[in-house]
Amino acid sequence: MSWSLIFANLHPVWLVMGLSALILCTGVSIYLASKRLSDQPKRLVLVIALNILASIAVVGLISDIKLNKTQLSQAWLFTTGSLPLSAENQQKLEEQADAKLFVLDDVAALAAEDFSSAHVISEPAQLFDWLPTLQHLTVIGDGLSQTQWQALRSNNPELKIDFIPSTQLSGLVNMRWNKQLQQGEFLEISGQLHIAAQDKNSADLYELNLIDPMGSILAKQHLRSNETFKFKAQPPTTGNWLYQLSLSSKDHDGAALIQENLAVTVQKAKAIKLLIYQSAPSFETRQLREWAGSFANPVTVITQISKNKHLTQHFNFVGQAQTQSEPLTQDKLSQFDLVVMDGRALSLISQPKWIALKQAVQLGLGLLLLADQTLPTALLQHDQQLASKINLSPIAGQGEAQNVVPHWPNSQIEQAIQAQALQLITEPGTNLVMGDQQQGLVSKLNMGLGKIGVSLLNNTHQWQTSGLATQYSSYWQYLFKSFAANRHSAIWLPQSAEDLLLLNQASAACVLSQTTNPLVQLQNSNNSAALKLYLVADTLQQGRYCASYWPQHLGWQQLNLVSNESDSQSQTEISPQQNQYVYAENDWQAWQQQQKHQASAYQAKLSNSFAQPQPIEHRSPLSKLWFWLLWLVCCSVLWVERKTF
Repeated sequence: MSWSLIFANLHPVWLVMGLSALILCTGVSIYLASKRLSDQPKRLVLVIALNILASIAVVGLISDIKLNKTQLSQAWLFTTGSLPLSAENQQKLEEQADAKLFVLDDVAALAAEDFSSAHVISEPAQLFDWLPTLQHLTVIGDGLSQTQWQALRSNNPELKIDFIPSTQLSGLVNMRWNKQLQQGEFLEISGQLHIAAQDKNSADLYELNLIDPMGSILAKQHLRSNETFKFKAQPPTTGNWLYQLSLSSKDHDGAALIQENLAVTVQKAKAIKLLIYQSAPSFETRQLREWAGSFANPVTVITQISKNKHLTQHFNFVGQAQTQSEPLTQDKLSQFDLVVMDGRALSLISQPKWIALKQAVQLGLGLLLLADQTLPTALLQHDQQLASKINLSPIAGQGEAQNVVPHWPNSQIEQAIQAQALQLITEPGTNLVMGDQQQGLVSKLNMGLGKIGVSLLNNTHQWQTSGLATQYSSYWQYLFKSFAANRHSAIWLPQSAEDLLLLNQASAACVLSQTTNPLVQLQNSNNSAALKLYLVADTLQQGRYCASYWPQHLGWQQLNLVSNESDSQSQTEISPQQNQYVYAENDWQAWQQQQKHQASAYQAKLSNSFAQPQPIEHRSPLSKLWFWLLWLVCCSVLWVERKTF
């Protein structure tokens, strides 16, 4: 520690004159005292000392004395699960005596007993309001969520982090399920059972039940600690549903040890205007037409009779305009959301029709090509650039067909089915359906605003006729969702399958919108007044808007996306609503703790690559009270000495 003497508030001329006068007065006072007390040397020494001290006090009062101290700016943050402190952690805290203490408000009551000097904060980012130059942070307990770390890092990207984790809780972790489904889709739930060390018994066998919204057990699995599980269920109809996972142990009389809710909302799939363009009638397209029609999707089937003639059939076009003329024009194609075409039909259409079809895809239309042996040639014939991105090559020794077991999200197919004996590679592209040998069976390629895909599966109608109608429906709903055009001006980005929406925790609602600055209206299940959320444009992705908010009510809430008009009567809905479920802060405790542990441990590991923070110099002013007291005491003693003696 050091100090510095500065006369910052005085002009140099006045400073010199003032100091000179002070020295002169002190000298004169000492000279007169020496003449008066020449025969009393001890008393003279005391008077001289008091005069000098009084002068020093005057200098202190007119100056700005700073105490300089060099140290790290460090703090401890107590989060859930951090108290009471173990002896080891107490020793670590004592070793950092200069560290400031902070607690999150959810553990403030516990901290008040042992750390009355700790500052209570509601969000970790508030640390920088107290310590703007914070260099080293020790987080103890469950830690912080990924969102909280992002806010904290934005203030100091190179903040040094130490993390002291709390004891792990028993429960269900690594959970994953889709929060929003369309009618007919499967709910797939996966996770892991974790039993804490203090509760663990290697012989313990647990039973995990999946309970439907009506209270009936749908499925069960027997698990030991650290084993994973998977469940599949199909919600009965559209609406908001609450499933439940119930964990019990036979060693505890079968009583439920853990019960957690899983919320899922099921929306009715929007009607897809489907065009089937085929070279000849087939069981595959007939079954597809019947299945799509059963969901009230308008379907047009065009069968090529000859090179210049075709037969057109319309289904479910009640009260809607029908395409009677040639459909493969850009104006007519704009009426459809998805075109399904076989390879031979593609080879029969003219080049102008292909150009119109390609332009419609670039404007948003979905095109799914059912592969056959003529498709590679047809692609080369119409578009060599596209053919270079969709590589279809024969598989040696397979003839025209190969047996495969297809897999896609939520599929339960175990039986083999015949597919075209072609090797499908799209670059760049995405495989939507994979075979048992990890080969691509259905692949998607983005083209402008639309998508073009190729499927090697042209016998899926066999599932519909062999007791696998549910899987047939799952397969085609998945393809419709992946390829069909979205005619809404905005779409909601789905909730993460690996995160929860928690009460009073920072959340985000995001959309992709062609409308400038849309507005979100949030309506809670308690019918309170709708809350307006203003979306902010994402600077990194054009058309992406997000709103941050903190849910204030438990249970279901409804998000409506409307145009941002000043007159509420003029606001129009520009996208179907999205329903979300808000969980209590004490729901899924083990899973929440695991996510915070992982996020905090990652931040601590990341900070190890940063340069070691260097101590910074802190300058604090010395209180002038002491100089006032010194001057007052010295002057008082001198006055008493002069008057009394």
